Amino acid sequence: MRKNTRSKKPSFQFRPMCAAVLFALSINASANPNGGSVINGNASFNAVGNTLTVTNTPGAIINWQGFSINSNEITHFAQQSASSTVLNRVITSNPSVILGTLSSNGRVFLVNPGGIVFGAGSTVDVAGMVATSLNLSDADFLAGRGNFTLTPGAQAVSNAGNITAQSGGEIYLIAPKVENSGVITAPNGEILLAAGHEVQLVNTLDPNLRVNITAPAGDATNVGQLVASAGRLGLFGTVVKNTGSVSANGATLQGGKIVFRASQRVELGGTVSANGSSGGSVNIAASHSTDMGAPGSVVHTGSIHARGTTGAGGAVNLSGDSILSSAGISTDGATAGGQISVQASNRAISTTSAHYSANSNQGQGGDILVAATVSNYTSGSYSATGLTGGNLTLAGDEIKLAGTQLDASGTNGGGNIHIGGLMHGALGFSAQGVSLANSANVLSNSSTSIKADALQNGAGGEVVLWSDQVCDLQATSVQKVVCKVVTAAMPKSPV
Repeated sequence: MRKNTRSKKPSFQFRPMCAAVLFALSINASANPNGGSVINGNASFNAVGNTLTVTNTPGAIINWQGFSINSNEITHFAQQSASSTVLNRVITSNPSVILGTLSSNGRVFLVNPGGIVFGAGSTVDVAGMVATSLNLSDADFLAGRGNFTLTPGAQAVSNAGNITAQSGGEIYLIAPKVENSGVITAPNGEILLAAGHEVQLVNTLDPNLRVNITAPAGDATNVGQLVASAGRLGLFGTVVKNTGSVSANGATLQGGKIVFRASQRVELGGTVSANGSSGGSVNIAASHSTDMGAPGSVVHTGSIHARGTTGAGGAVNLSGDSILSSAGISTDGATAGGQISVQASNRAISTTSAHYSANSNQGQGGDILVAATVSNYTSGSYSATGLTGGNLTLAGDEIKLAGTQLDASGTNGGGNIHIGGLMHGALGFSAQGVSLANSANVLSNSSTSIKADALQNGAGGEVVLWSDQVCDLQATSVQKVVCKVVTAAMPKSPV
């Protein structure tokens, strides 16, 4: 079957990120896609045995009565090149259940408000893919605009199979609810899981600004594997959950970029890594909430790595109204330690399982900041060691150190540790370009250890503990091995 209509090639340019969703369907997939009608461009259909081959021109649009693939079936889109696109729209209420093989040398769009399930054992091998239950208009598709708009009753998108994009390609799963329990791979490309009723993809290289969810919906969840080697990964939704593996590692390249962004809560377990010759970046953010009973929160229980194997360490940033951290973060680097930033607009709590390191064996230790506007309670460990020590900063109106371990020592010189403020409460307390307020209260117990030593040569570093009101440091154990300046600041004298 072939139809010729006006043919307009879409100009949409993909950039890196990710998406997927799970929902239960008691339905059997029908045969290969059926009832196709060409709306734009040219397309021919050739069914041989269990294989359907669709040959299309760039920018072809096909309306289908059903788009499902059984486990023994293959649907292949033969396109002109990897940059070619085809839009497949299901115009009935039948969900798409992919249990077999979907392949193409180009980019495949699948739009089905009834929902899309890539089942266990399914295989998708394409240059790139967008799977969504939201609406993408023909005009937006042809103009290259990533505007996914509200579709009443839109169902979830989920993957339990194996979805692979060619090098530099993209896999986008977009729906009110998205889940991945399978494997999604896009080497040097982008994986995007976006949960919302209305989603806009912004044409930018900044993954933090890549997705705009104008009508929030449900969860974006990964319990499987997301792999975008040296590429970009993003999970966006009201609640973002990870208990699987998210990797943007680059074996011989700089690590990629990973973004988790939620309007309410990020639950970060599993493993998240952006390692490379030099470390990449990981940004975890929960939006600020004006509802005190439902703050934007980050719960960090899984490991995060942005290490540099031959160069500098990368950057890891956690932000939210409240942050609970009980796992490791590493931005270690060969030539320099990286950066770790944890910023809570309300409270930050770090347990004994929170181990942050920005160490270097060839250069200077990195920079670690943990700040909270109200209270900063920590029993964690913080290390920015190197040939020379790095910088460790703890800030908050009230800081409690309970068995906290801080080390900014260096082989040839100690680094800097500032807890609650600068020496003698001097003005200008800041770290990583962020202005910080002096603490009112700093409390510490006997098992806390603070070191900024010169281990072999050079001078010790600077350790400052400051509070404007109450400073209970009598039990604090501060190691003084070659430590040049150690100050336990007492309350200011009354005027």
